[in-house]
Amino acid sequence: MINFPPHPLLSSPEPLPKVPPDDVPSPYSPFYMLNAGDRGIDVSSWQGYPNWEQVAASGRTFAFLKVTESVDYVNPYFAHNWLQVDETTMLLRGAYHFAQPSKNSPEDEFRWFAAHVVLSAEDIPILDLETGAGDLFGWASTWLTLCWEYFGKKALFYGGGPFMRVHNLDNEYIASLCCGLWLAAYQQSQRPPVPDGWQRLDFWQYTETANVPGVNGGCDDSIYLP
Repeated sequence: MINFPPHPLLSSPEPLPKVPPDDVPSPYSPFYMLNAGDRGIDVSSWQGYPNWEQVAASGRTFAFLKVTESVDYVNPYFAHNWLQVDETTMLLRGAYHFAQPSKNSPEDEFRWFAAHVVLSAEDIPILDLETGAGDLFGWASTWLTLCWEYFGKKALFYGGGPFMRVHNLDNEYIASLCCGLWLAAYQQSQRPPVPDGWQRLDFWQYTETANVPGVNGGCDDSIYLP
């Protein structure tokens, strides 16, 4: 694992607590427990408290949960759902931050996210970047670098192809700071193209209206494509 020097942008009068050394995983093959074609859901406060046993029994093997947004919102359902997922047979958990780059600095938003989640060795941090204006390369690269330094693992990047292209997120450097790509493309008949600069598509969010046992109403459903 690359050992980064302390990042001056994360300095604060009250330092964030560090992850215990024995809880820092290898950055390689973060999705090793999944098989090609595995499906999973992502949830926010809109889904409330799903019945995670039913979700797991439906064949879903991973779940991505919203933790925070901007610098002033915490999903009130996250803590309960995070623990419930861990008690099922599901194989992978991911915790995501919904970014608002037009409102806040990446340093402030990462601090907010890091203050509200504890990741185990196999949990995945996720940057959800789907809103904002202008060139977001600098904002995203700073947030992703801080995540790598603090947690000792790269984040999964979530976005849509057109948005990534317009905001300079479809490049090799952004991809190098991430453990993988989770792409939103609501088309069920054809696999979406991989954005420029990225070597592969890891997760494809192909619908936002899936009917999944244990979840009230429609929800996002994704497929693992190694």
